[in-house]
Amino acid sequence: QWVSELFAWAPRLRVVVLHRSGRAFAAQPVHKVNKFVKRCLSMRHVVCVTTYESLKGLRDVLLSHAWTYAVLDEGQKIRNPDAE
Repeated sequence: QWVSELFAWAPRLRVVVLHRSGRAFAAQPVHKVNKFVKRCLSMRHVVCVTTYESLKGLRDVLLSHAWTYAVLDEGQKIRNPDAE
């Protein structure tokens, strides 16, 4: 849903979908995934769409980036005191 809305309302933004459950994505070694993520985040006007689980798995590379904005659409997981 987020990707289609971004394409409709902000077509000039570059959208990167990071999801570890994707077959091609999950099959890659962590260092290759981190390199890919760093390259994507070096682009201008990029939006990264991911899940809470993928954020946890890629936290080192994602949290080292200086984000301008962060939108959390899985707030129920963030508010959960048992969430990591």
